[in-house]
Amino acid sequence: MTQLEPVSRPRPRPSARAQPNTTSSVVFKWEPFSDLIQEAAPLVRRHWAEVALFTDKLPLDPDWKLALDMDRAGVLHVLTARKDGLLIGYIFNYILRSLFCSVPWATVHGFWIDPLYREGRAGIDLFKENEKGLRDKGAKAVSIESLLHIHADRGTVGRIFEHLGYTRVGELWTKPL
Repeated sequence: MTQLEPVSRPRPRPSARAQPNTTSSVVFKWEPFSDLIQEAAPLVRRHWAEVALFTDKLPLDPDWKLALDMDRAGVLHVLTARKDGLLIGYIFNYILRSLFCSVPWATVHGFWIDPLYREGRAGIDLFKENEKGLRDKGAKAVSIESLLHIHADRGTVGRIFEHLGYTRVGELWTKPL
């Protein structure tokens, strides 16, 4: 893994009487991965620590060069969520032509919002903005993989996807080799 220096930005501290965060001051923006790689790296590490399985066989080891190549090739599209300029979340998307119906098809490769900002409509608004942007970029469909081991106890992500009109069409099975 190529080591990146973390961008030093102050992390907001939740107060004892913190109010639920709303998206009124969250700004969603499509940003080239090359412009945010340094800032995103610490969030990717936190994301991985929260969701990863099989870390003994599949440790976090981002291929930043591949991500930058995909960014330059127009395959990787990153929607960011910022509050007061601070990167608090993202959705990583690939847009490729489908092998089966030859239209541009988006795949959400990963999505994450800092737990401090998961209240309110942040997740819904992030996905709505993602859909709008993917549509504008020519995608005719979008698929999302959601990790059941993470959301089984919360149950919120599936409800968000249903609310947004997604249909559950399958299951994802993983085995380290």
